[in-house]
Amino acid sequence: MVSQPTPIVPRTTRGPTRDRILDAAEHLFSARGIDATSLRAITTEAAVNVAAIHYHFGSREALVREVLARRVAPVNSERLARLERLERAAPEKATLEALLKAFVAPAFEAAATQPDLSRLMGRLFSEPPERVRGLTQELFEEVMARFHRAFSAKLAHLDSMEVLDRLRFSVGVMVDVLMQRHPDDVRGVRGTPGDNLAGLVAFLAGGFRAPSQVDLP
Repeated sequence: MVSQPTPIVPRTTRGPTRDRILDAAEHLFSARGIDATSLRAITTEAAVNVAAIHYHFGSREALVREVLARRVAPVNSERLARLERLERAAPEKATLEALLKAFVAPAFEAAATQPDLSRLMGRLFSEPPERVRGLTQELFEEVMARFHRAFSAKLAHLDSMEVLDRLRFSVGVMVDVLMQRHPDDVRGVRGTPGDNLAGLVAFLAGGFRAPSQVDLP
């Protein structure tokens, strides 16, 4: 059976043109995927012409970057702020679980107030890598580097590359849990968002503490 495109609810035509374009693009990227969304679909959704997109953003690629950055940048800023507070606090407070919570909690908190965010992140990490590799590196390079150093300092039994691998695994698990919390996902997740967060932190902490792969039989 050929899958049908996700139906799109028309958006309002009121508000500044730039914001309408961003909102329309975000909604469509979340519903259909970044690569599968055409400029024509975005202009129809936003009730603008293609010239408006080029005027405000310059290109489709720049529009994609702006749509993602306006949601990702605040989350990453909050992650870094929490990490800095932990690093300034007494060493016993900067536990592995505290570091993990600083990394994952801002995404959960943002998703609670931004309905499309979970699906948007899911789309980003499921797009063909060659289409989004440069963009994901640009969006997440600093926060990944800072947390990589912080986790490495807590995990003396792992070399740097193993810590980085487990951090990447953690991102994948986090995105999957966030996607399961979306109301359109039939799988659902039991409990409250706080329960989900606590369970995720506990699960990831166990993964980070697992023996080095070089020590496994």
